[in-house]
Amino acid sequence: KRYKISVEDYRELFKKQNNLCAICDKPETAIDKRSGNIRCLAVDHCHKTGKVRGLLCQSCNQGIGGLKENPDLLDKAKKYLQNT
Repeated sequence: KRYKISVEDYRELFKKQNNLCAICDKPETAIDKRSGNIRCLAVDHCHKTGKVRGLLCQSCNQGIGGLKENPDLLDKAKKYLQNT
């Protein structure tokens, strides 16, 4: 509801991504602290436009969020990692 997609839309994206994160191509492994179950992939969206981009695992979602969804910062982080 928050991202204006239906359950069916989510399921379609999930299937299209082979049930994997759109960035790392791995399944979600984070555990929901309340239920003890593995969390669902997060709905990733552009904070400026609200457009849904795909489904991400918690780690990838937090990574791009922590870098403020800024492609320049993501490039700098990549270069930093390649030089260490």
